Amino acid sequence: MEEIAWAAGFFDGEGTSWIANKTAALEGKGTPILALSIPQKDIRPLKRFAAVAGCGNIGYTSGVPRWRVSGRKAENVKDILWPYLSEPKREQIIRVMAFVNNFPRKTKKRKAIL
Repeated sequence: MEEIAWAAGFFDGEGTSWIANKTAALEGKGTPILALSIPQKDIRPLKRFAAVAGCGNIGYTSGVPRWRVSGRKAENVKDILWPYLSEPKREQIIRVMAFVNNFPRKTKKRKAIL
């Protein structure tokens, strides 16, 4: 539980939630999904965060390490961190999920989340 609280605080301060596949979805070529990422100069806290999250990849963007995850795995990470996130970070995620959940779909498989 202590590690989850640490991870939530780290994500709250350094991370972001965003809509992956948004452009493709708006062009009718895909489905928008929740994505989470954390850029960080030092890779060590990203490794610690990834261990708590249990998923995601650490890659590099412009030479800066970045942890990322999207789709169902991002939703699982969101659920793990949610009880410890600040109100502004929750509002950010709620806005992303509102777009994702309300986007017209060709199938009815996906249930609204959050």
